[in-house]
Amino acid sequence: MKLRTFSVFVIFLLLAMPIISVAHSEQGYIWIRTVTMLVPAVAETSQGYVGVASRLVVSVAYPGHGIVYFAAEPLTQLDTQAAARIAAIVASILAGSDFYSYDYFIHLKANSTIVGGPSASGAMAVAILAALRGKTIPSNFSMTGMVDPDTTLGPVGGIPEKLEAMARNSVKVFVIPAGQSIALDLNTGRYVNVTALGKTLGVRVIEADTILDAYIVATHDKELLIHIERLLNKKANIYEEFPLLKENLLNVIKTFMKQGSANLTCAQKLVDQLDPAIKGVVQRLIKETKEYLVEEKRLEQQGLFYSAASRAFAAAIDSAMACSIASSFSSKNILDSLTKHALGYIDASKPIMREAKNSLKKMLSKSLNVVELQVAIAAENRINSANSAISEAKYYIRVANQTTGFGKVEALLNAVQSAVYAYYRAITVKQWIELLSLAKSVHSIRIDKKRIAKLAEDYYYIASSAVTYLQALASSAGLAVSPPSQLAEASKILARGTLQHNVTAALRVLAISITSLSDTATTMHKVFNTNTEKTLRASRKALTILTRLNEANNATPILPALYAEYASIQQDIETQLSLYMQAASYAILLSALTQHHRRGPITTTIKTTPLVTKTVTKTVTKTETSTTTQTKALVKTITKNVPTTLTITKTETVTKTRSLTSYISSLLIAAIIGIAIGYIIGRSRPL
Repeated sequence: MKLRTFSVFVIFLLLAMPIISVAHSEQGYIWIRTVTMLVPAVAETSQGYVGVASRLVVSVAYPGHGIVYFAAEPLTQLDTQAAARIAAIVASILAGSDFYSYDYFIHLKANSTIVGGPSASGAMAVAILAALRGKTIPSNFSMTGMVDPDTTLGPVGGIPEKLEAMARNSVKVFVIPAGQSIALDLNTGRYVNVTALGKTLGVRVIEADTILDAYIVATHDKELLIHIERLLNKKANIYEEFPLLKENLLNVIKTFMKQGSANLTCAQKLVDQLDPAIKGVVQRLIKETKEYLVEEKRLEQQGLFYSAASRAFAAAIDSAMACSIASSFSSKNILDSLTKHALGYIDASKPIMREAKNSLKKMLSKSLNVVELQVAIAAENRINSANSAISEAKYYIRVANQTTGFGKVEALLNAVQSAVYAYYRAITVKQWIELLSLAKSVHSIRIDKKRIAKLAEDYYYIASSAVTYLQALASSAGLAVSPPSQLAEASKILARGTLQHNVTAALRVLAISITSLSDTATTMHKVFNTNTEKTLRASRKALTILTRLNEANNATPILPALYAEYASIQQDIETQLSLYMQAASYAILLSALTQHHRRGPITTTIKTTPLVTKTVTKTVTKTETSTTTQTKALVKTITKNVPTTLTITKTETVTKTRSLTSYISSLLIAAIIGIAIGYIIGRSRPL
C-alpha cells in the first residue's frame, strides 16, 4: 500500500508540473513537458451505454530509462498498461527520439468507470509525440482509436456515443480510425454514419490512417510533415543494399525448384494408376504446383526474389504432398505407406534442425549488427514453425494409432501434411542460417543485446494484453478466443529469467510475440468490421513511413522490405494486412533497437495554430442505417478466415455422427481435408 501511495504521489507531482527546464542533476530530470487532451470513453449505465469525457494528461521526462507509468481514475475494466507502453514506443520512434532515454507518465481520469481503456492508446501516442516535439494540442480537438502494431490508428467501439460526449464538451474536430466512418451504436444495434452525425452536432469528423496523421491534424506540425515527405521521396532497393540477399534467394529457388520438379515427376508417373476420386485430388495438387512454378518465374523476372522463393517453397510443399498421396494410394497398404511418408519427412527434418540450431547458437554468441539481428529473428521464427509442425505430425500419428476407419486415414493425411511442411520449413531455416553468416560482412549499426531482452519482454506483454482485450470482446458475445499457442512457450521462456543472458531465447520470444500481435490486430479489425480497403491502405502507408525512418537511421530494414514485398503479391486482403503488420512491427523493433544514442529533447516550442471550424447551426434529423446485431453479438460474424494462430469458436457443444458409404469415399474426404490445410499453409506463409 505504501508503494502504491508513493507512486500516485510521484505521478501527481509530475502531472501538476508545466513545461519546465531545470538545472541538470544526476538524481533527477532536467526537464518535464506535459500535454493534456480531452478524450472520450464509454460507460455502461443502467440506461445503457453512454459517452463520457475523460481527461488525458501526459508528461514526458528526460533523462529516463523507458519507464511507463499509467494511472486511471477510476480503474478501467481492462489492463491499459501495455497499451500505454506501445503508445510511448510508437510516439518516440515517430519523433526520432530514443524510447529508453525518457520516462512517461500517463494519467486518464473519467467521471465513471469506463469500458475498454485501451481505446485511448491512440490519444496517448499523439500526446506523447506532441510532448516530445514541443507542441500543444488545442482544447477543441479530440480523438479515439487504438495504437496498432504498425502505427495505424486501430479500431475501437462506441464511436457514436463518444462523438456525442465530445460534442457536449465543445470539441469541434474529432479524429477516428480509418474505415470506421460507419460505426455501430451500442444501444440501438444499428450502424451510424459518424461523419453525418458529426455534422448535426457541429463536429468535424476526420478519419486518420496513422498515429502520425492524427498528430498532424491535432498540432499542424508542418516541420515533421515536411521531414516525413522528404523521406518518402527516397526509395531504396533492399537487394541493392544487401546484394548477398539476392544471391542467397536465387540459390534457395534452385533448391526448391529441383525438389519440386522431382516431386512433380513422381506424382505424374503414378496419377493414372489411381482411383478416379483420388486421381482428381492429386491432379489438383499437380495443377497448383505448376501454377506456383510459373508464378515463380514471373516474380523472379520482376526482381521480386523473396516472393519468387516463397512460391518455389509452396510448389515444393504441394508437389511433395502430391507425390506422397499418389505413392500411398497406389501401394498395397495405404495406411502403412502414409505412416512411412510422415515418419520419413520427420526424420529428414531433424538433422537439418539440429545443425541449424547449433550454428545459430554459435553465431549469436558474438555481437550482432542490425542485419544479423533480423536474419536471426527470421531463423528463430522458422525454427518455431518447423518445431510446431513436427509436434503436430507426431500428434496425428498418435491419433492414427488409436483410431480406425475414416479417423485413421484423416489423421495420417494430416500427419503427412504437417511432416512435409516441417521438412521444407527446416530447409528454410538452413537458408536463413546461411544468410546469417553472410550478414556478418555487412557494415551496419551494432545492436545492444540488453535492449533485445527488454524489447522481448515488452513485445510479449503487449501481445498478451492484446489477446486479453480480444478475448474480452469475444466473451461478451458468447464466443471463446484461444490465444496463440506459441505465446505459452514465450511465457515459459520468460519465466526462466534468462533473457538478459540468452539472446537466442530473447529472439525466440520476439519472433513469437510479433507474429501473435500482428495476427491479433488483424482479427481485431474483423471484430469491429472495419473497411478493409481503407485499413489496408493505412497499413501500407504506415509501413512505408517506418521503413524510410529505418533507412534514414542507417538501419537496413531487411524483414520489413521482404514482408512488404510478399504482402504485395497476395490476393487475400486479410493475409496482406497481417503481413504488412508484421513488417511494420519489425520496423518499429529496428527503430527501438538502433536509436541507442541518447537524444536530448527538442527545447524550442513552436506555437500551434488552433483548429478553426465552422459550427453547423441548422437542425438535421438524425438518421441511422444498416440494422444489424448488438455490439455484444458483433463478434459472432467472425466465422471464416481467422488467422491460423488464433481460434475463435462458439462456446457450445455439437455432437456429430459420421456414416461411411464406401472405403474410397472416406479416403477421398480425408484427403481433401489434408489438402485444404496444405493449400492454406502454402499460400499464406512466406519463405
